[in-house]
Amino acid sequence: MLQKNYKYNFSNFMGQCELNYMLLCQLLPDLDNEDQFEYLIDEKYQMNLLVTERCRYTTCVRFSISSSKQPDWLPETGIDIRLYHDAGLAEVVDSRGVSMEPVNPYPNSDMLQKNEKQGLNEFLGEWLSFCLKNGQSTEEIVYEDLAGKGE
Repeated sequence: MLQKNYKYNFSNFMGQCELNYMLLCQLLPDLDNEDQFEYLIDEKYQMNLLVTERCRYTTCVRFSISSSKQPDWLPETGIDIRLYHDAGLAEVVDSRGVSMEPVNPYPNSDMLQKNEKQGLNEFLGEWLSFCLKNGQSTEEIVYEDLAGKGE
């Protein structure tokens, strides 16, 4: 049986990165001034967003999820995200200390899927959407719309 070659879908990837950027901007309302944001979800999970680097056109954020019921032997989930402000994109650049390539050879020693980066960006988008729908910030957030009027 012949195995089909994996075909990378660049437009889907860029669409997911755009969506992730919009979701992160909603969850990080004061990204220029604050370094850490925490959200509680159903009093079971805590989502943390920690700014690790700021540059002129990019910001790096560490995304992690923890739970009070998480066993000690299970490490905290964490991925590094780079936000490109000039392009309006946010992509996963690192997971578990492994930098992400658009397409991985398969099989490989790290046991990564061919489309691991796309999958992690979709995972990030699902968690961010879930947090927006069900999350509760540990700090008061003042939202301003594009006209500059607070709600």
